[in-house]
Amino acid sequence: MTTIFNFFLGSLLLIWFPGLLKSLSFELSFAANNLARFSPLLLGLLVYLPAHILVVRRWPWIRVLGHELTHALFAILFLRRVTEFVVSSKGGYVCHVGSAGGEFGNSVISLSPYFFPTITITMLLLRPWIGDSCLAAYDIGIGCSLAYHTATSISETIHAFRKRYFTDVSGEHSESDTTARGSIFSAIFIAFFFLFFNGLILAQIRDGYDGSWQFIKTVALIGKDDMALLVRSIFSK
Repeated sequence: MTTIFNFFLGSLLLIWFPGLLKSLSFELSFAANNLARFSPLLLGLLVYLPAHILVVRRWPWIRVLGHELTHALFAILFLRRVTEFVVSSKGGYVCHVGSAGGEFGNSVISLSPYFFPTITITMLLLRPWIGDSCLAAYDIGIGCSLAYHTATSISETIHAFRKRYFTDVSGEHSESDTTARGSIFSAIFIAFFFLFFNGLILAQIRDGYDGSWQFIKTVALIGKDDMALLVRSIFSK
């Protein structure tokens, strides 16, 4: 069942990829032509770099905490009950019970730390209520959080694909998240939603909730048209 699910969802995401890339290219182009609006975000990205070297790399439990919190967050969002939450400098894990969301829920919970910028999205949800006088400083904070997520998620993704099997902090022989969900499927899933949420962040800074909705709608509509074109080409043969 998992293999069949992975095949169909992975195929669907691949069909939607061109629409995502078109929408993301628009957001990047807008940002490049409106650097004044996005300069606090860029400054935040640069400010974070020394913090990553001096703090996060020295205290790896910070990265582990963020990783496991994201697992737990999505488990709760899918109405699962978290039964164990373990974090240490050597690694961590989250155990949950429940089956809400089925295979899709399992995939999102397992792979969410690799694509979902938890702190950044939380800050974006609050951004419309930040006063204009504090907005630049707030966007610097968003940039710092985004840099943290990007740096840690890329390194964790590479590590998950390279070290497919390992002994976890409880001494159990375990599969990496990407191995458990299937390497090819995980690569497609992570890449799609990593780009999706980065585009969503740019759209939110561009035009608030309206920008975010426009980005989501554009991705969906272009994907729908590409899907219809593919179906017509298949059945017209």
